[in-house]
Amino acid sequence: MSKQLEIPEYYKNYLAKEEETLYEHTAELLECLGELSKFSDIKNLWLVELSCLYHDVGKINATGNTVAEIPNVIVEFDPSYMITPDIKLWTSFRYFSKTYANINEAYYFNGRWETFGGVNWQVNPKLSLGCTVVNFLNQTGAKGSIAGAELTTKDEASKFSNTLMTGSYLRPFTIEFSASLKF
Repeated sequence: MSKQLEIPEYYKNYLAKEEETLYEHTAELLECLGELSKFSDIKNLWLVELSCLYHDVGKINATGNTVAEIPNVIVEFDPSYMITPDIKLWTSFRYFSKTYANINEAYYFNGRWETFGGVNWQVNPKLSLGCTVVNFLNQTGAKGSIAGAELTTKDEASKFSNTLMTGSYLRPFTIEFSASLKF
């Protein structure tokens, strides 16, 4: 790790996982990055270190409750393959674990996958074309928060069973085409 970057001491006061402090988790992550950088030439290593250092700061919550709209686990897998020097095939799989929709943990969304994929073609130095498929596994469901339910308690939540509520939903299966022209 760069000499200018240090793991903040207050990270020792918060849990990243059930039995691991944010400090321990971040130190282990930076150690793994150090090992990886021995075998791989990582451009802008300082930027990756900075990302590792602050990647879980949003989980800090002094009340001890789970933070609304932030899942405890996010996993992303982004494979890509260069078919030719000008054509790239790629996919993105993102898993979001159970996510609470309000601060009282009265509502939650089950874990879900978000999927994307596509092909990018650099036709020439000035023209690139692309095709992206959104939600190719055709997952359905809600995410984020539920409007008006911010302070609902677990006891009050049962009153809203089988009630229509507004919120955000996963993007539907979509095929998008793009073109980029540089002058």
